[in-house]
Amino acid sequence: MQNGGWTVEWQGKFTPDLEIMGEDKNGKVEKSGLLSFMKRIYDKKFDKGAAGNWFKEMDKNSDVK
Repeated sequence: MQNGGWTVEWQGKFTPDLEIMGEDKNGKVEKSGLLSFMKRIYDKKFDKGAAGNWFKEMDKNSDVK
């Protein structure tokens, strides 16, 4: 079963699609390619205000608006 570039096998394991993770599309994943892939996902999905507002009362020097 395909799920956004990750193959979900029946055992519940995730097998990455090497085409989207490899920087040079050679079928091999290097550490730099994996880190940049994960960073792109994090940057796309991270919402600074969602978590920051939970601790705003305790974190007096927070930059969350």
